[in-house]
Amino acid sequence: MAGADTTAETLTYLIWQISRPGFEHVQEKLRAEVKTIQYDSTGMPALRPVDKLPYLDAVIKETLRVYPAIPMSEQRTAPPKGATIYGIHVPEGTLCSLQPYTENRDPRVFPDPEKFDPERWMIDHDSEHYKEMNRRMWAFSSGGRMCIGLQYGNRH
Repeated sequence: MAGADTTAETLTYLIWQISRPGFEHVQEKLRAEVKTIQYDSTGMPALRPVDKLPYLDAVIKETLRVYPAIPMSEQRTAPPKGATIYGIHVPEGTLCSLQPYTENRDPRVFPDPEKFDPERWMIDHDSEHYKEMNRRMWAFSSGGRMCIGLQYGNRH
């Protein structure tokens, strides 16, 4: 049952966001992409092609970025040897905290961070900017207490 509530929250935000006025273009683009899915004789879609839909992936990532299911502070303690975070040494035992809500809105990484814009993810996946967005999008946390659902939200 782990992740059932966070998955439901994320899908609720996704549907709410794209149903708002001004996001008809997102719905249309999603519909067109989903119509490309092939179905087997039982009426079920093949999972591999669904997993490779780039615009669906972009919409999900942008939903996770703007509406992280766990947006509040996630505390960690620096390990026995300390840690270096963004070039700053953090001594052993220091209580550190980061908020996905804030990290996902860094304007240096996500220009116009309050804007819901799936197109920001529709760039070359080998580009440094795309890699930086993936590194800095913290919807799944990180480290030993990282969400096991990361594999579903970071497929590319």
